[in-house]
Amino acid sequence: MKTLIVGLMAASLSAGSWAASESAADYVESKKTAETRIASWSAAPVDLSQATSNSVQKSNGIIWHADKAQTPVEKRATQPQQSSRSHYFTLWDAGREMIRDDDDDGYYARFKIRFDADVSIGDALVYAKLYIRRVGDSGPWLRYYTTNDFWIYGTSGTDDYYVDTILTGGYPTGYYDVLIDLYEVGYDGIVATIGPAEDSSLRDLALEQEDFDRPLHYLGVHINDARTELLEDRDGDGYYSRFSVTVDPDMDNGTGEVYAIVYARAASGAWLEELRSDPFPVYVNSGADAYQFTAEWQQGYPTDHYDFRIELVDTLTGYVVASVGSEDPSLSRVPLEDQSRDQRPSPPPPGGGDSDSDSRGSGGGGSISYGLVLLLLALLWQRSTAVRTAAANPDVRLIPRK
Repeated sequence: MKTLIVGLMAASLSAGSWAASESAADYVESKKTAETRIASWSAAPVDLSQATSNSVQKSNGIIWHADKAQTPVEKRATQPQQSSRSHYFTLWDAGREMIRDDDDDGYYARFKIRFDADVSIGDALVYAKLYIRRVGDSGPWLRYYTTNDFWIYGTSGTDDYYVDTILTGGYPTGYYDVLIDLYEVGYDGIVATIGPAEDSSLRDLALEQEDFDRPLHYLGVHINDARTELLEDRDGDGYYSRFSVTVDPDMDNGTGEVYAIVYARAASGAWLEELRSDPFPVYVNSGADAYQFTAEWQQGYPTDHYDFRIELVDTLTGYVVASVGSEDPSLSRVPLEDQSRDQRPSPPPPGGGDSDSDSRGSGGGGSISYGLVLLLLALLWQRSTAVRTAAANPDVRLIPRK
């Protein structure tokens, strides 16, 4: 058992964290650096049995403006450079410790990664880069921490390194893999790598950002169902600019009143508050308290797969009493884009077909019009008829034209 801690570092992932206590005005006012996002939302109570229809149900129209701010994240190269000294180094094994799950939903905001690096000749001064990627994502690994330089001592089992991490923003609830690249100080390229394929401890970590790992105040409210519905894809590319989000909360007993906060994020982007609804009632096990929020994204939403999170807030106490997010497949990786990108293809010009045309003319007698050809054919037909008539009747004479 390896017990000596050579390094203990805390890493914070800050790809755009947000605080639920911010007001909508404060949130918008604090972000001034990027493309403005404009979306039109409408909200209405719905019957869940009708939630799959494409009809638009409108009541209180809401226009939400927000600016997107995102911290740059280093992406791991698809084929990173390897060091010529890599045959001397090994990442022997790794481990994990899931530390904090305040809301007891099985997803952790704080976790610890341990790894043991060895070198076959002498001692070595090294450092490591740690990457994370959501299970199912096909994109690059994203770096979330780089260690300080530290020594490893041959093949010693007492030089493990630990990285203690709290996820602070930009990471939806879900499962993640971790990958570690080891570098030797003073040399270019990677000397060793270990990831989910080599060690199961780095595979399928159940994680969520700290903001989502808050203990819920139990007031008898739970979310019975949540879903997204894709409504309009103008250009037929599989990404929609109009969609709806439906949530059906229920009370364990009695009645209550809540309002919904809907958050959205693009892949590897920041969470942004999209909608804060008006209050609506919640009943015991009833589909009559389901609410549907229909959105038309107009500007500032790149073509991407988006995650959603819905929080229900008790109107009397202000407490978040229920939530659901990307752990629900219906709220995860939804293919969306704004209307400026979701445009129908322009129709072809009249008479021109689908392709370009290139017309050329040459010479003064190089072509004969269609009408002239018809006229000549008609004259030839008349002459032929006249010749046949004259041959059959000697009394008929052809008079040549002058």
